[in-house]
Amino acid sequence: MKEKEKKENIPDGSPDVTLVRFYPMERVIVAGDFNARSTSWRDTITNDRGTLLERWLDSMGLVVANNSSRPTCERDQGKSIVDLTLVSGRMVRDGFTWRLMSDLVSFSDHRYMRWQFGRFEPRKFNTLVRKGWNPDKVDPDKFMDEYLRCADVLCDRTSLANDFSHSLTRLLSRVCDLSMPRSRQVHIRRAYWWNEEIAELRRLCIQTRRKLTRARRRKDRNPQQYEDFRLQYSQRSRNMRNAISRSQKLA
Repeated sequence: MKEKEKKENIPDGSPDVTLVRFYPMERVIVAGDFNARSTSWRDTITNDRGTLLERWLDSMGLVVANNSSRPTCERDQGKSIVDLTLVSGRMVRDGFTWRLMSDLVSFSDHRYMRWQFGRFEPRKFNTLVRKGWNPDKVDPDKFMDEYLRCADVLCDRTSLANDFSHSLTRLLSRVCDLSMPRSRQVHIRRAYWWNEEIAELRRLCIQTRRKLTRARRRKDRNPQQYEDFRLQYSQRSRNMRNAISRSQKLA
């Protein structure tokens, strides 16, 4: 985008935006000089373009991979962090790492950045045991009998949505236990840097992102509430990125 654009906006119909929206779960990297400053990626100030970019990142499901407070651009007018690397959640799960190459001379106002992703050497993985049932050995008649009986019990209850969902989960688990055997334990490999702290931070990010999405879609949207959710989501996303970076260095 040109510096002197009168309307500070990212066009929805641009090819890059369309590509990111069409492949939200793929490995996506968007990088460049965005001329956008924000404390969310450790710059000293937040300008209008930084606020606009933050909102665009929220809508695209991308995160800023920059993890250094050192400036990426140094000019006579001052220092700033405007050269950004934006990645999808899939890239983060694949072990994307970012580094500012301050020791290399670029003969430019901008510094080099180094990326690394994918698996280049064997890593240790944490494992998650997922339990379930074997549907190939289900007794259909017993399943339906237990399901209808539990449905009658559930419909007789009046409770809040959260309580209802927990009751439904317990009853369905009981139906499955009575009508089919448990499947063998499945061990799911986790990234070598995954830990309980990152899992909790990810849960909080998802929780806040859902609140932000709901606030955005409301017809009677409260601007202050929306801004609070946006700032909270940016802070929690930054906390998760920092935790991932620390874990990767210690792994």
